Amino acid sequence: MDVALEIDPATGLLAYREVRVTVPRQSGKTTSILSLVLHRALGSGAAWLPFGPLPQNIVYGAQTGKDARKKWEDDWLPVLDRSRFSNFYHKRLANGHEALLFANGSMQSLLAATADSGHGGTLDLGVDDESFARKDARREQAVLPAMNTRLQPQWWIISTAGTPTQSPYLYNKVISGRKLVEAQQHDLARRSGICYIEFSAPDDADPYDPRVWWDCMPALGYTVTEPTVQAAMDTMLADPKLGLSEFRRAYLNQWVLAMGDPVVPIDHWRSLARPEAARPDWVVLGLSVSPEDASAAVVACGEATEGALQSAVVEYGEGIDWLLPSAEQVAIGDDGVLGRLVEKYNHPYVLVNEKSVAHLLPEIERIVGFDRVIRRKGADMPSACAFWLRLAKQKRLLHRDEAELLVALAGAERRKVLDGWVWDHSRSGADITPIDAQTLAASFWLGSWGGEEG
Repeated sequence: MDVALEIDPATGLLAYREVRVTVPRQSGKTTSILSLVLHRALGSGAAWLPFGPLPQNIVYGAQTGKDARKKWEDDWLPVLDRSRFSNFYHKRLANGHEALLFANGSMQSLLAATADSGHGGTLDLGVDDESFARKDARREQAVLPAMNTRLQPQWWIISTAGTPTQSPYLYNKVISGRKLVEAQQHDLARRSGICYIEFSAPDDADPYDPRVWWDCMPALGYTVTEPTVQAAMDTMLADPKLGLSEFRRAYLNQWVLAMGDPVVPIDHWRSLARPEAARPDWVVLGLSVSPEDASAAVVACGEATEGALQSAVVEYGEGIDWLLPSAEQVAIGDDGVLGRLVEKYNHPYVLVNEKSVAHLLPEIERIVGFDRVIRRKGADMPSACAFWLRLAKQKRLLHRDEAELLVALAGAERRKVLDGWVWDHSRSGADITPIDAQTLAASFWLGSWGGEEG
């Protein structure tokens, strides 16, 4: 607060129009925000002007309108009603019109439930709590114009970290904020009008080490104890939907690729690495294309001597232009990367997800051969994914320790379907085409190797 509310000596007004704060869970965000609101509402707004303080219009928003109302009603009001400030305001509790109406004319209300809803009139302070839930900047774009005519407006973004894919709004604020701080370290006179504050552990810090906790948790030793943090870690580690990734995100404020631990633990996955293994005599190829043709991957898979499948990422890249030939290449008989792979691996079977490559199937079948393309329909994918998981758990799915597969596994999210689960490209925190291609390739043995996981 001492930094975020600095006064510019040249103007006598607040130095920062935007304040970004990222902190671990249980760091005192609720109390800090309430204190900020009271400080602004009860006379701090331009109190030094010769004509006295101006009434302040303040809005607060959380993940949803329901979340904001719960925080306001359950956490703020009981504290305020028992405080010395209880005679300085009255409450308006009507649903959708909740507000604190202060005796000096200031007002604090809640942002509308929809993320893109703005606020009528003018605003002096806006607070966006738990911004990791925000997909885009629509709320900010709706609120900021209401601050244009105010003397010293501030827009606060305060949150714990999320994942880059599911929290793009906050992630962009963090990355650009770090760059601003770095730039100012090289030029102390540089001012941007943005205050960036981050409490987090380095990405390579040991999450099990209490010394790491002390370095990044501002509340530790005040309102939170080591046993409290340890209990939270133990609870998360015992829940496969949370795991160490969620502890790192929530309590170390680290950006993780996915909420929860991978479906296959990283240590177990690394035990499947055979980087120097010989290529199987006979392989099939799995071809995965991500939504909107953002990327593609090809994984080769064949039977290894130890009674397992040996896989290798043979091609991977952004877009699909590199995979299929251009018109000019076709004219000279060049079938591009896919054609060269078909020749290299002696015209193998190529397994694809029929839905994701529907718009490419004619070209793929022309290059590979109609009778060599095996289409997996949507109904086939839960069995294919369950089969992949069983092979991995039984240490019968080997790989060459490729970074592409490791990153995909760490960031992969799953989506429940009627008959099981499938990989979810849209929710994953990394490009999962390599792991999807491996799943497709392995599914060639689905029937002959004992079906899916029971």
